[in-house]
Amino acid sequence: MPLVKVEIIRGKAPEYKLSLLELIHESLVKAFRIPVEDKNLRLLEIDPENFLYSHKRSNKITIIDIYAFKGRTAETKKKLIKEICLRLEEKLQIKAEDIIILIHDVPLENWGLNGKPSNEINMGFKIDL
Repeated sequence: MPLVKVEIIRGKAPEYKLSLLELIHESLVKAFRIPVEDKNLRLLEIDPENFLYSHKRSNKITIIDIYAFKGRTAETKKKLIKEICLRLEEKLQIKAEDIIILIHDVPLENWGLNGKPSNEINMGFKIDL
């Protein structure tokens, strides 16, 4: 049940934004093997004058914060990063140089769901991949 926050520069078409979120979700399903219906993504658009970034990046800069249950291996995280970059480049022409991905490992006891810490809930999927 990863929580994903995506930040982009304001001004992209609605289709672009929806596709961006769907492609990231598809990558999570493939790499982290989460259930398809487990969607928790949000998009924040930043006005261009409020988004300072390196001249080496384009206005397609995309910052992706992924908060996920602790337990996935470095190899699984590497697979996720690769999946996201490949899909975004292929479908939206966002170069890997414009993609920044941060994966935050959150211990189960630090994640509350349904009024309980997640270590007390059966998630219904594997985390230790």
